[in-house]
Amino acid sequence: APSRLERAHLKITDLAEARPGQPLGLIAYAGSAHLVLPPTHDTAVVSQMAAEISPEIMPVAGDRLDLAVRAAHKVLSQGGKGGTILILADSVENTTTLAGITDLPIAFLSINSPGSAQDDSLRAAAKTLGAKVEPLSMTDEDISALVRLAARQHVAKSDEPGASWEEVGYWITPLVALLLLTTFRRET
Repeated sequence: APSRLERAHLKITDLAEARPGQPLGLIAYAGSAHLVLPPTHDTAVVSQMAAEISPEIMPVAGDRLDLAVRAAHKVLSQGGKGGTILILADSVENTTTLAGITDLPIAFLSINSPGSAQDDSLRAAAKTLGAKVEPLSMTDEDISALVRLAARQHVAKSDEPGASWEEVGYWITPLVALLLLTTFRRET
């Protein structure tokens, strides 16, 4: 069976394949957050970059999801078209720093077994952020659900009073994959 980190890499590849040519970016975080790749239409390169990320390359140990969400918010806000933040993680250590840090839609893809104690920490973080948690699936069910969720969130945002709406299609909703690295443990 693949490790949690390998599962995360595979799911990022699945996401890239589910959205060919639609913007996708990558931020890696541990005790610090780093923009690996801004949203790009070349989704294959996002998948390749994600495969190169490991806990050993992160300069600061820790779990600063708040820094990663702020970085994603900044990147997506600068792009002017918004987007959905997708967090691939197995747990979140501190939820107190997450309240009110972004108005962008957020979703979690849980890289653990459903019902685990670690899964509870993701649900607590999701509640603080007003996000949905999608459980890991051995099929592409989880990725399909996340892509549909992002599309629905984009349509809802476009329907808000004062929102300027363009017929630009689904590509306007880039998902930024945030990969939590420090909680991935080597499995022996």
